[in-house]
Amino acid sequence: MPTSLADMAVAIVVLFGVPLLLVLVYRRNKRLAAWCGAGIGVFIVVGNAVEKLATGQSGLF
Repeated sequence: MPTSLADMAVAIVVLFGVPLLLVLVYRRNKRLAAWCGAGIGVFIVVGNAVEKLATGQSGLF
């Protein structure tokens, strides 16, 4: 949960900006869009796993 208005604004920009960016890149270069999407997915899964290991919580999600 964002703690301030600035955090909320950044969250909204990221939630809508990243998918929009992937769509715009996909229209020009499908391979680059696929690599960007894969990179984002790996970043989310690995970041979540590292956070779980650091905090000692169980489960991947």
